[in-house]
Amino acid sequence: MFRPAGAGPVGAEVLWCGTPGGRDDAALLLVDASLWPEPPGPVRWGRLVTDRPGTVCETWGLPELAQRPGRPAEAVQLLGELNPGTGFADNRHVMDLRQHPPQWSDGSAWGGLSGAAVHCEELLTGVVASERAHSGGAQLNLVPAYVLLHDPAFRAVLAAHGVPAALEPVELRHLADPALAPDRAAGRSAPPRRCCGRPGRRCRSTGGTRCWTS
Repeated sequence: MFRPAGAGPVGAEVLWCGTPGGRDDAALLLVDASLWPEPPGPVRWGRLVTDRPGTVCETWGLPELAQRPGRPAEAVQLLGELNPGTGFADNRHVMDLRQHPPQWSDGSAWGGLSGAAVHCEELLTGVVASERAHSGGAQLNLVPAYVLLHDPAFRAVLAAHGVPAALEPVELRHLADPALAPDRAAGRSAPPRRCCGRPGRRCRSTGGTRCWTS
């Protein structure tokens, strides 16, 4: 495997492997800590829990179209959206890329991107599997995190290496994340909202203070 700006491949041990071309087409690799940057924190897994379309996601990878002979491995950062209904029956996520797909005549434009983690904010929600057929490079098939965590062998590998295996709700993460809702996490009520105090104006609180002229 390669890492961005790396001069060459990095050896890794395959600890778990799904079915190539199947719903769980992904792998867990163990890399020597001395050869890879220390991650900023433990992995947090995410799952879409509503039908709301347009959930923003992003991924980093090393597709072949970005590589140049004799130069360090180059990365590409892609921004996109997830619509829960797309791929629902097949237990897939589909990432709709926001940028215009590149012109590429040598196979898939995103060859080499498979295996890249896809995050919704800080939650790892899927893994890139392939370019979606007939999309012209504008969509990517993803293996959802919930599919991987459904496999007992996958969870066993995580447990053996001290990696949490809990799924967090992507759309509702602001309700569960202590850093984003400290009062709620501590069981405290939010302080009452006050009126603006301007003469001749009335106020009410509906998720935020609203004022209007009487």
